Amino acid sequence: MTDFELTTSRLILRDFTSQDEAAFIAYRIDPAEGRELVERFAAWRRAVPRLNSQVAICRRDAASTLIGCCGLRREGFAAGVAEFGLELAPAWQGRYRYAIEITEAMLGHGFETLDLEEIVSNTTEANERVHRLARWYGATLASWGDGKALWRFRRATWREATHAGRQGRRSARRLTD
Repeated sequence: MTDFELTTSRLILRDFTSQDEAAFIAYRIDPAEGRELVERFAAWRRAVPRLNSQVAICRRDAASTLIGCCGLRREGFAAGVAEFGLELAPAWQGRYRYAIEITEAMLGHGFETLDLEEIVSNTTEANERVHRLARWYGATLASWGDGKALWRFRRATWREATHAGRQGRRSARRLTD
């Protein structure tokens, strides 16, 4: 069993603890589904090799504060491909640019550490925030319809978009200094 942990400037992405599991179940609309998911995440963690990681998202300044979960799932996909998923608890949705920070960390982990070539992500057609975020990181829209959208992130375009985004943020800071 391999422990998962990534840190960003404000967040820790790590395997669920029992405290995280309780908080995750508490924010779910259906607690039974929450318990079922926690069991699935634990089974994924124990698997050898570990193809799927669904991890807790916690604030670094309060490591026990669960704000959501995210993951990369390779099981059932071709070699070099994974699916990215991100869920923020209702109290943390649309706040503090957390989704941007998490997406950058997980895509970086997938492309640089796991050596993936492509990461896909599903969302609803109505989720405009996710569409903007996907475009920001260079994703292309692979399918649209029946209320669903599928985005594809490729390693090369992600690197270009990430570099351009960082350059843009640096330029914006210089303009405001």
